[in-house]
Amino acid sequence: YEGETRAEGDFALLKPLLQKGALPDSLVQWGRFAFSATLRGSLEKLDIPVLELKTAASTSLLGQAKLDIPSQNRPLAYAFQCQALQSSAEDLRPFIGTITELERMGPLNWSGLIKGNADSIFIDGSLQTAAGQLAPSLSLSFVGPIAYSGSLNVPSFNLGQVLAAPTLGEVSLNARFEGSGASPDNLIANLQLDVQQAGYNGYTYRGLQIRAKAAQGVYEGSIS
Repeated sequence: YEGETRAEGDFALLKPLLQKGALPDSLVQWGRFAFSATLRGSLEKLDIPVLELKTAASTSLLGQAKLDIPSQNRPLAYAFQCQALQSSAEDLRPFIGTITELERMGPLNWSGLIKGNADSIFIDGSLQTAAGQLAPSLSLSFVGPIAYSGSLNVPSFNLGQVLAAPTLGEVSLNARFEGSGASPDNLIANLQLDVQQAGYNGYTYRGLQIRAKAAQGVYEGSIS
């Protein structure tokens, strides 16, 4: 089949749903919204080449999605390519509460890929803020003890602005990590952090390397 769906309305009109807990009650602050999607597919696979949401607040979304519909012999699989997700700490408050550091980042602009299935998820993208750019990549596996690996690239980020710490300046770094387990008793993890530059108390420090390991309650690390 192939088709298109559109919907317009006001989040305030969804109060019956909000009051039942299906959506955060304070989502009414998003005001009016317009949603549209182009659908193509079958009972097995669904392709959404255009997915768009606009709101009266600062939040908007544009992307594409693919979905493998689960059946007896086929697991669920999904992929969402986000061309542009714009929002703010104020708009996200209904979902994550008040995070002062996020508010100091100003407008949030995300683009990237999210894909996965019932056993794993992969996220790769870029977050642009008024304080700078963050580019995370993360793989999670839920088979057995949780396992994870990924990286974080920070071309330039004003840490002092976000933490309201005047002695801190801009930081540029690359980080790689991998591990498994979620509690101190079964945590096994490795971290490699290369800081190209970091501002502190008016000085700029360069070429800092941090290595850290954790193995079932034993921790070790080095700085050079």
